[in-house]
Amino acid sequence: LANGSIATNGFVSNAAIFSTNLPATGTESVASLYNNGTPPDLSSYSNLERWYKLNAEDVFTYPNWIIRDSAGINNGASVNMTSANLVQSNLQHTSGYSPYALDFGGISSNLKTYTIPAATNTVTLSAWVKRTGASGDLAGVFGVRNSGVAPGYGICWDLCFLSTTNKIEFRVSETDGSAYIQSTSNVALTDNTWTHVVGVADGTNVKLYINGISQTDVESYNGTLRAPTSNIRFAAQGPGGNPFNGQLSNCARWNV
Repeated sequence: LANGSIATNGFVSNAAIFSTNLPATGTESVASLYNNGTPPDLSSYSNLERWYKLNAEDVFTYPNWIIRDSAGINNGASVNMTSANLVQSNLQHTSGYSPYALDFGGISSNLKTYTIPAATNTVTLSAWVKRTGASGDLAGVFGVRNSGVAPGYGICWDLCFLSTTNKIEFRVSETDGSAYIQSTSNVALTDNTWTHVVGVADGTNVKLYINGISQTDVESYNGTLRAPTSNIRFAAQGPGGNPFNGQLSNCARWNV
């Protein structure tokens, strides 16, 4: 309180100040703020004066946190806090990142989309990956592989582990049916550790980034990628073979 002399021992999230009195019920009300225990996105609320999410959007610049005001410019600063004060919450939010992931057993569990993605000649794939055990041969992370044999094996674009190491690679195939082209990580990924992986085919080059760092293996392609005839698959390749053993979170794809 006031000068910081009376402290709270616990967790706080989504502190907000409104310049009006909110009614008990309705679209913008006390009940909507509670939202059955799931904090809502407040950005559309009228009369929202300040909104401190108190999450990973805040920036730690030693020795203090910069506490971001998501409703305006009224940022704040921490007192006697370190980077260890940011913890994983079990609150589910209606927008933004979730602290949860899906765990795949490396046998037959996998996911696929309902629809086949549109053809594109440039693509970016992003995923958080945590390998938790030995995976099968060429374990698929996520992407599209049509039915097909050598030399392209039907691959359109995907993230996949190598067969004999824990290195990961980003693979694409050109429309002429030639062998697939891959960019491989410099070193093996560490088991039981979350790793951010991004593959980019920019119309000229095939590149891979591990935790934001560009890998040295950069390959080229002719600018045309194989068109998908299959759904996007997660934790496996193609029709469900080559399973991945581990956890995946926040998989995303761009057509640029």
